[in-house]
Amino acid sequence: MSGIDETHDPARLSWVESANGHADFPIQNLPLGIFSPPGGHARPGVAIGDLILDLGGVGGLLPDRVAQTLTRTTLNGLMGLPKADRVALRRRLSELMSDERYRSLVEPVLYPAADCTLHLPASISDYTDFYVGIHHATNVGALFRPDNPLLPNYKYVPIGYHGRASSVRPSGVPVVRPNGQRKRPDDAEPSYGPSRRLDYELELGIWVGEGSTIPNTRGYRNDVLAALKALHVPVVRWPGGCFADDYHWRDGIGPRARRPVRINTHWGGVMEPNSFGTNEFLDFAEMIGADAYVTGDVGSAPPQDMADWAEYITSGSQGSLAQLRRRNGRDRPWHLPYFGIGNEAWGCGGNMRPEYYADLFRRYATFVRDHAPEGIEVVASGAHDDDYHWTDVMMARAGDLMDALSLHYYSIPTGNWKHKGAATGFGEDQWAATLAAAQRIDGYITRHSAIMDKYDPQKRVALFVDEWGTWYDSEPGSHPGFLYQQNSLRDALVAAVSLDIFQRHADRVRMANIAQMINVLQAMILTRGGKMILTPTYYVFRMYVPFQDATYLPVKIRTPSYRYGSISMPAADAVAARDTAGTIHLALVNLDPHHAVNVSTRIDGLDARAATGEVLTADAMDAHNTFEHPQAIEPAPFKGTSKGGSLLFRLPPMSVAVVAAR
Repeated sequence: MSGIDETHDPARLSWVESANGHADFPIQNLPLGIFSPPGGHARPGVAIGDLILDLGGVGGLLPDRVAQTLTRTTLNGLMGLPKADRVALRRRLSELMSDERYRSLVEPVLYPAADCTLHLPASISDYTDFYVGIHHATNVGALFRPDNPLLPNYKYVPIGYHGRASSVRPSGVPVVRPNGQRKRPDDAEPSYGPSRRLDYELELGIWVGEGSTIPNTRGYRNDVLAALKALHVPVVRWPGGCFADDYHWRDGIGPRARRPVRINTHWGGVMEPNSFGTNEFLDFAEMIGADAYVTGDVGSAPPQDMADWAEYITSGSQGSLAQLRRRNGRDRPWHLPYFGIGNEAWGCGGNMRPEYYADLFRRYATFVRDHAPEGIEVVASGAHDDDYHWTDVMMARAGDLMDALSLHYYSIPTGNWKHKGAATGFGEDQWAATLAAAQRIDGYITRHSAIMDKYDPQKRVALFVDEWGTWYDSEPGSHPGFLYQQNSLRDALVAAVSLDIFQRHADRVRMANIAQMINVLQAMILTRGGKMILTPTYYVFRMYVPFQDATYLPVKIRTPSYRYGSISMPAADAVAARDTAGTIHLALVNLDPHHAVNVSTRIDGLDARAATGEVLTADAMDAHNTFEHPQAIEPAPFKGTSKGGSLLFRLPPMSVAVVAAR
C-alpha cells in the first residue's frame, strides 16, 4: 500500500453497523482472505465488522484487472498485481461500504463471519518475514545476540528472516511440527525429529471486543468475569509494569477506531491498538467489584499529563476534561482510590537515583489533585528486593507527601535472570529453591518496615507490595516478550506462603498485588481463543477469600523441617484470622513434596470441636491444568479434629488447606 489516504480517515463510517467502532475490522481496516459461506465453496472475501463480503459477488463493481483474479481460491493472483491495482481495490471497497447508494448491491453478498469457514489465503512455497521496526528488531536480536542485538546495517537495508511454508496455518487446522536436526549441549550427536518449540501469540485475556464470537458482556469475556467475581478481587493495578512509563492515557480514550496505534516496546515490539484504555479498565474494575489503582507516566510525560488523567477520571465538574469523559460515554466520575506516581523509577521507569526520583515525586504528586470527596491515595515508586537505601531516601525526602510506598519482588528458581528455570518439568532442587526464594520477602519487608518506622512511627504510610510472584523462562514456543508461563502446584504454594507473610505484616503491608492476572507470569487464569482454565494459583486465592477484611490472629504451630541439600525451612506454615461474622479461619501449608505433616495448632480463645474446608494438592510437583485437561488439579474437601484445646490436621505432601473452625 502507499501512504495514508482518505480510506484511513478515522471519521469515516460504514453503513455496515457492526463495523463502526469494531475492535478489529472497522472500515479503516479491510483485510482480505479466503472463506466459504455455509454450504458454499472457497472464495475471496474481505472482513468488515462482524461480516465477510464475497468479493466475487461484487466483481462487476470492482476494477477489471482485480475482478479477473476473484474466480480463484487463493489471493496469489491479486497479490501479484501492481500496487496501484491493490490501492484502487481498497479505495473502491471503502467506497462501496461507506456510501448508502451501493448498499442494495452489496448487502446480499455479506455473510455473518461466525457462520463462515476460513481457509489458507495463499499458496505459499516460501517467504521472508521482516521486522516491524527497530524496537522489534532489537528485542528479537537480543534473544540470539544479547551483547549486540541490532545488526550494524539494520538502518540501511531491510533485515528479514526466512520463514517456512509449513508454518502457515489458518485457524482451526492442526499444526504440524516441522522436522529437523537438533543437538543438546550434552549430546554426542544430533538427532532428527519434530521441533520442540513453536512460536504462538496469546491474547484475548479479558477484553475481546463486543464483536467477538467469544461470549462477552460489552467486550469483556463472560467466563473471565465470572471467575474473577468469585475471587472478590479487592483492587486491580493498571497499566502494570514497564508499560506504565510509556503509556499516554489520551491514546486510550474515544472511539476505538480512531485511537492511535503505537509500538509496544516492552511487549516484544508488537503493535498496541489501545483498544483497552481508561474507560475499559475502570468499567472492568466496576464489573468485578474491585477498586482501581492506576499508574501514571513519570518516565516520559510531564506532570500535566498525570493531573489531566486524574481530573478526567474523578471530576464531577463541568470542566473540559469531565465533559470529554461524558462524550466518551461515562457521565458520573469513577471512584479512584489509588494513583501511582510512576513505576520502577530505579529501572525501566527512568533509571533514576532515589534522590532524583524523590524530588520528581514531590513535584508530580503535587498535581494529582482530589476531584472527588473520597480523595486519592498517592503511591510512590519504591524499592525492589533489598534496596534499603531507596526506601531510606524516599521516606526522608518525600515521606510527608506519600500515602504509600511500593515494593517489588519476584521469586525465581535459579537466581539467574537470563536462565530463570522452567515453569514445569523441574526437579526438587528448583522446587526447594523457589519456595525458599518466596519466603525471602519476609526479611525484606521486615527491614523496609523498620526503615519506614524510623520516619513514620505511626505507620501512616503503607507499604504496597504491588508486584510479586514467580517468574520463569517463557513457555517454549511462546513469544518471549509476552512472559507467558504455565502455573503449577509449586506456584500455588508460593502464593499461599506469600499471602501468609503479608498477613503477618498487615500493620504496614496494606496492599499486595500478584503479577499478574491473566496469561502473564503467575497468572490466575490462562486463555486460548474461546477456552479458559483456572490455575492452581487461582484456587489458592479463592480458598483465601475468607481472610479478606478479617482480623489477623496469632497462631502457634509445631512443625518438622523440610530440607533439600543446603536449603532448610519449616515444613508447615499456618495463619489464622477472625472474619466479620466471628468465624475463625485457618490456612495451612505443607512445603514437603514427599511427606505428610501432622500439624497441631493452638489459637488463644478458640474452643472449636472441628474444622472443615478444602485442600489443594496433587501427586506431582509440577501438576497443572491444561486446555486439554482443565481440571487436573483443583481443591478437594478437607477437615481436622480437636484434642485438648488444639486443632489437629494431617496435611498431605505439597499441599495448601483452608478451613473454618467451629
